[in-house]
Amino acid sequence: MELIYEDSTRELIGCFFDVHNSLGVGYDEPAYHKALQRSFCKKGFEHRSEERKALLHRARKVREFKADLITRENNSRKL
Repeated sequence: MELIYEDSTRELIGCFFDVHNSLGVGYDEPAYHKALQRSFCKKGFEHRSEERKALLHRARKVREFKADLITRENNSRKL
């Protein structure tokens, strides 16, 4: 499978594994969330945390939800 941002995708997945390998299991979600934010920053990925987003169906809002973390890359790794 070809990925649009293959290198960035691999680095982001690496952040998840880094947090998991470092902390292990058994902590609450906010601990992993904070550690993942730090890992993103260390790798230079700007991100937004706990942002409210609209869920759309056929251009009509169905409901709102809270996205834990949002990040994307344009050549500069900025949102």
